[in-house]
Amino acid sequence: MKKTALTFLTIAIASCFIFTSAALAGPVLDRQIHQQKRIHRGIKSGKLTAGEVCKLEKEQKRIRAHKRKALSDGVLSCREKTFLKRDQDRASRHIYWMKHNNRRK
Repeated sequence: MKKTALTFLTIAIASCFIFTSAALAGPVLDRQIHQQKRIHRGIKSGKLTAGEVCKLEKEQKRIRAHKRKALSDGVLSCREKTFLKRDQDRASRHIYWMKHNNRRK
């Protein structure tokens, strides 16, 4: 009986960590989707040149790689979350600057 209870408790704790890391990854993913939409709106409106789009897409690809690496162990630590947030803040500023620098195609 004790062994069954201990096994159940271990599984319950492990699943909490898995669901917590997935929940923490939610805002990171939502923000990346929002940034991709901002880039696409800039393309449609003509506010972003081809070179700017290339730079922004490369930056988004780098953030996705960082996110994959951070989540590779199944846990998104506070430090990893801070680094991802910093990367996304920087990318957001770059999107804004490039959309508002009055360059056209």
